[in-house]
Amino acid sequence: MSLKNLQQISNPSLLREIIADRTDVQVQVEGTSMLPCLRSGDIAKIVRKDREYRQGDIVVRIIREELVIHRIVWISKGSKPVVFTKGDNSRGLDSSCLESELLGVVRSVERGQRRGELSGGRLEATGRWIARLTAFRFGLSEQHESISPLENVESEEIAPAQASSRGSLVDVVLRGLILSVRSVHGMLLKGRMTSSQVKREAN
Repeated sequence: MSLKNLQQISNPSLLREIIADRTDVQVQVEGTSMLPCLRSGDIAKIVRKDREYRQGDIVVRIIREELVIHRIVWISKGSKPVVFTKGDNSRGLDSSCLESELLGVVRSVERGQRRGELSGGRLEATGRWIARLTAFRFGLSEQHESISPLENVESEEIAPAQASSRGSLVDVVLRGLILSVRSVHGMLLKGRMTSSQVKREAN
């Protein structure tokens, strides 16, 4: 899912400075890759990292010179963790990146006059389950447990395992489970949304 109002800012360093200089950055999202959690027209509040990134976090990163919002489905162990992300509604994994390349975390979503926080409770728990099931489906927990990029390499793309390697029946079951949890996650977010009079900052 791309970020409509920041499309012209493709420099990671500049974006980090913007986020670091402000409490948060509010941007309009577009696309279908994060359905049903995020929809076109939603306003996402992006904040700088104030803790370690976690599996299940919805983050902002750059892929092929485009800013996107996707979910972390796996983080490797090591001194320089490698992160795998995926849109909840996308078919495949994104290219991997270093944790240091992530630009921020989506903390809340505004939809019309309503706003919902993404952290805490069953909503955060279902987000983690989406990530865990996705990681298991693509074999990340087995093949990339301790990936550590070379010291002098800024980013190392690691080819994800193919879901088909688990067998068609297992893959169908896993996709069905992920779809079900995604639906629950979307309903929980919708139910959490409350009326918001928060003034949006100009972008």
